Amino acid sequence: MNLSISGQDQPARHELAIDHTRIHCAVVIEPAAGAFCVRANNVAHFLEANLEIAKGIALPWLGAADDRGELGGKTGFGQDCMRGQGVESGAQTTVKRSVVGSHCRLGSGVRIANSVVMDHVTLGDKVSLSNCIVCSNAEVHEGATLVNCQVGDACTVDANAQLKNAAIAQNE
Repeated sequence: MNLSISGQDQPARHELAIDHTRIHCAVVIEPAAGAFCVRANNVAHFLEANLEIAKGIALPWLGAADDRGELGGKTGFGQDCMRGQGVESGAQTTVKRSVVGSHCRLGSGVRIANSVVMDHVTLGDKVSLSNCIVCSNAEVHEGATLVNCQVGDACTVDANAQLKNAAIAQNE
């Protein structure tokens, strides 16, 4: 895991790559002011570093407030969450102690807790994530429940899948 800090006005960037034998993760944090430094050389530390950022201990989200996207009725993002620009959410979605990247689409009735969802991810209706990392461009179909899982870049999780302690690699 690599971590660097500079003085540029950019939000945190993350990478998590899954091959058939190992999970590789990296984060680059570039705060406008202040500093945040953490060693995150495994998936658990990577998740915790992102959740600390979401709590506001390290950095505020740097996206414009007027470009946060559309949220459905009774949708709740906890105060200890970060939400990127252009996030769309259906009704009755709950996000607690998590990071949701830019341009994500969350269906209705989605539950996200203690997780990192990177940019351009699509979560179908009634998806549940707990202690998960979902990489950019991934898609989790309706009704899937994931606990302690890592979903690789551009991977797909089938509808109604029930996964625990799994690492989903690139689609073949």
